[in-house]
Amino acid sequence: MKVIVTDIETKDTLQTAVILSIGAVVVDTDTLTIGETFYCVMDENQPGRTVSESTMVWWEKQKKENPEAWSAAFPRYSMTFLKEGLNIFKEWIEETGIKRPQVFGNGPEFDNMILEHAFKTELGRSAPWDFGSNQSIRTAVLFGRELLGINPKYELSFEGCQHIAISDALHEARTLIEILKAFKGALKTEVAA
Repeated sequence: MKVIVTDIETKDTLQTAVILSIGAVVVDTDTLTIGETFYCVMDENQPGRTVSESTMVWWEKQKKENPEAWSAAFPRYSMTFLKEGLNIFKEWIEETGIKRPQVFGNGPEFDNMILEHAFKTELGRSAPWDFGSNQSIRTAVLFGRELLGINPKYELSFEGCQHIAISDALHEARTLIEILKAFKGALKTEVAA
């Protein structure tokens, strides 16, 4: 089975948030490998979408502490309008060939919810996955920690730059793969016993 791990950067934590970028990665849960990737940076001028003061204070902190992430979220040029970015993301999902894609957000109440709202309000359509396909990296991490005694989210070295959507999505994908490897190993041990 193939699943999609997604991460977004925004200017708010509400479902109405301005979306700065979308990163997504295909994970093959059978081979435990990373496949296709997607990354798109949006123009931040998104009328009707929201910006929160606390999120912008956080981004200002990133400007000093993590300038690479700040520059990626707020580039000077070469950005895609939100509607176009959402359409490109939808097409990318379709091109993966995954039937009924399971979409993992770091928390579906953040990444997936904001994306679903944007698809509805910007494109007048539902997201290219159904409600029952909203999945959570946080739940996988919880099971890894509580049932397997591992915590790859923090044990794996982070490749790339934190708070760049594609880097975060890749890290979350590697986290999911490590948890699935551990579950598969535990199942083999259980069957052998």
